[in-house]
Amino acid sequence: MRSRVLYLWLLLLLSGCAVQPQPVTEQEIRERVNEQHRYLVLRRPAAGSALSLSDAIVQALRHNLELERSRLQLMIADTELANTIYKQLPASNLTFNRSIRNNDGGEQFDPTPPDRDRHSGSAAVYWSALDLGQAYLEARQSSNDLLKAGEQQRRVATRIVREVISAYLTVATLEPVISQSKDLESGISASLAKAGQLATSQLIDPVQLLEYREQLLGLKIQLKDMEDSYLQAKQRLAVIVNAPSLNIELAPNSQWAPLPEIGNYPVEQLEQFALYARSELRESDYRIRNAQLEVRRTWLSALPNVQFGASYHYDSEPTLNNTEWVQVDLNIAMKLFELLALPHKIREMNQRVELEKLSSVVLAVSVLDQVREANLVVHGEKRRWQLYRQRSQLQHEISVIKSQRLRYGPMDELDAFRAQVDLVAAQLYQARAFSQYQSAVLQLLEQLGVDLYPSAAPIGSPEQLRSAVDVWLATLPGTVAELLARV
Repeated sequence: MRSRVLYLWLLLLLSGCAVQPQPVTEQEIRERVNEQHRYLVLRRPAAGSALSLSDAIVQALRHNLELERSRLQLMIADTELANTIYKQLPASNLTFNRSIRNNDGGEQFDPTPPDRDRHSGSAAVYWSALDLGQAYLEARQSSNDLLKAGEQQRRVATRIVREVISAYLTVATLEPVISQSKDLESGISASLAKAGQLATSQLIDPVQLLEYREQLLGLKIQLKDMEDSYLQAKQRLAVIVNAPSLNIELAPNSQWAPLPEIGNYPVEQLEQFALYARSELRESDYRIRNAQLEVRRTWLSALPNVQFGASYHYDSEPTLNNTEWVQVDLNIAMKLFELLALPHKIREMNQRVELEKLSSVVLAVSVLDQVREANLVVHGEKRRWQLYRQRSQLQHEISVIKSQRLRYGPMDELDAFRAQVDLVAAQLYQARAFSQYQSAVLQLLEQLGVDLYPSAAPIGSPEQLRSAVDVWLATLPGTVAELLARV
């Protein structure tokens, strides 16, 4: 029997020493890929009717993976808080022992040898004042961590919704222009086909005809480039809302109310609002709190530990006078030698508090810089959009005049096509400039710390979430104006 135990012990020892690095196998990689693909497919919303702006925001809030990760992090922080609260409960210990021997114990002439089969057990409850204080301070730190996770989720949700609105607005403004460009592209293709037929005749100079065809192809390439920019914007929208494909049809009546003019507010007031509302700065407040609580925990660890305990014991040994008894303990312990290092620990913890405060100031400076930069971008995008709008109006007048002129040859037709392509390009640039201007406004609101999502909406109910998003979108301009009026 002993030899078998020895052999088993040697076998376990040798197997532990023989552990080698094992890279993942092809089968494991294949299983992981299939599992991830299945997860992504199951999370994709079903392809349905035309997508409105509210639908896009709802799909992002429900199916975006970054938001899902932030929700899980918030749940983990909440669970950690519950665990630290339970640490404040008294500790308990329950033991049961059974010892069996194959001979009689005791000395040769022992009149009361112990039993060969002996049972014993105990149940104890003990409470430590020092552990209770540490658990209380740790619970407060966990509550701050929960608030930090909430600020992180708030920041992620704001960024995702801003990206959804920007991407949707870009696609919605470019779509009618691209539809017009496709009609124009069909006309250019028909003219190219006619030019190919004229190549066999000798009615037009061949060089002039080739130049005509080359310039028509150049106009067609220009239209294709516009369509590619539209498809890229559509791809971006599909990725954000986790759409199953690029075949996203936008709702025809999805309106976007332009946001209020933020440039009317002084930069100093915007900076003050950002210092108050930015989630990163609120996170730094919670980090400072935790650092200050760590100083208290260091002081608490130097105090004497008072431990009170009560236990019940049982022993089946018949030679004992009492096989059952209750025991009450009161222990006072103090780590004397650790008191020597206490001043250094306190100094370190105070330095960490000062570091967190300085980091908060550095973060505030960065926030102010971001607000100033975003404000400059808003003013620049607004001027750019106004210039493109004026250019589009002038190009429209030019196109109307050229379309009304008589056409005597291919070059006249080419000139009319060129005017129409220039008009489409001007309209495209105007639409893109408007969407970029609104995106810049949203970016500035994000930098100010304005929540760009319905925070009170329930995530689990699609119908209630959609109605909350509809109400939020309808009241967003007024809400933003009201918030900025408090600056």
